Amino acid sequence: MRLAAAVKYQNAGTFEFLFQDGEFFLLEANARLQVEHPVTEIRFGCDLVAEQLKIAIGEHLGEFDRPRGASIECRITAEDAEHDFRPAVGRVSYLHLPNVPGVRVDTFLAENLEVGADYDSLLAKVICHGATREDARRRMLLALDQTVITGLQHTSAFLHDVIASEQFARGELSTHFVDDHFSKWRYEAGNEQAALIAAALVASRALGENETAIAGTHRKIERRVHSPWNTIGEFQLWQRR
Repeated sequence: MRLAAAVKYQNAGTFEFLFQDGEFFLLEANARLQVEHPVTEIRFGCDLVAEQLKIAIGEHLGEFDRPRGASIECRITAEDAEHDFRPAVGRVSYLHLPNVPGVRVDTFLAENLEVGADYDSLLAKVICHGATREDARRRMLLALDQTVITGLQHTSAFLHDVIASEQFARGELSTHFVDDHFSKWRYEAGNEQAALIAAALVASRALGENETAIAGTHRKIERRVHSPWNTIGEFQLWQRR
């Protein structure tokens, strides 16, 4: 507040700090909202975008609640965490995002959407709230477990392992956290046999529904060879540690 007053700034803005060894260090000030603004919104019960527009047209800020609990945001990006977070591209063949209390997801993703290399790699923001930091952390683990994006590489599994780590749980964080603990992070092999069985069952059910429709309309059943690989698209197999 003192810094904003010193430069006579009047509008929504973001002040970023680094925290290490019990001290805060100012990183930068931005005269705009950052992608992390839902962390504030979910704790204060407000809409910062709406408040910013109010200020712009000369209205006063609304009433804010007192901050409640703790919140954590994970930014899922189209990057390959195994290879120095290099950009990843592809078409979203399947999408399932968490939809539970205390979890907010901001995204533009949809199935069959082509993710290219021309724009920012951000795919989705998952924001979790809890009465304490530990509550928010555990809810984030559940939310990332329920997040499924197939067709391109992304950082969901990497983020899950970071949030699940003992160092993160204890709050032992620094600017070299990833280099110290996850520099050699790799996907673990998944259960290929289970995935093949699941794919076959999905395809079998789809074929059964198709046969029923044909029988109801034309009074006959036409059987067609149906491959599961034609229905599920591209996918990756991995198992969380």
